[in-house]
Amino acid sequence: MPEWKDKLIELVPEEREEWLIEDSIYLAFSWLLDTLGEAVRSENWDLVKRCFEFAQWCFGQEEKDLWNSAGVSFYEHLADDPTVERVVHRFVKRETFEDVRGLLEFMDQHKAAERISNRYKETGE
Repeated sequence: MPEWKDKLIELVPEEREEWLIEDSIYLAFSWLLDTLGEAVRSENWDLVKRCFEFAQWCFGQEEKDLWNSAGVSFYEHLADDPTVERVVHRFVKRETFEDVRGLLEFMDQHKAAERISNRYKETGE
């Protein structure tokens, strides 16, 4: 089993069956974004934290498929859901946000990127 699956099962075991059948890290991130949105709306902060932890883990790996999938299938879509956008600064390291900000801007999410950046400034993070 790929290392990313092991990590995802470790962090989000409640969806173990889904992760076992998923072969694409890119599709897994798409599914994880949906999970993240639901978790934010239901204020399941533990699950929110674990979703972001998985993305951060992938983003920090040397294998291109892992860091690239985190970027293009997760981070560049954080502003697609306004509910998720409002909590990004609480769960994404500011350094990571600065690294992926261009992806949001590429997706024509300039205003969202600025709002997130301002939230970091407001909270002193």
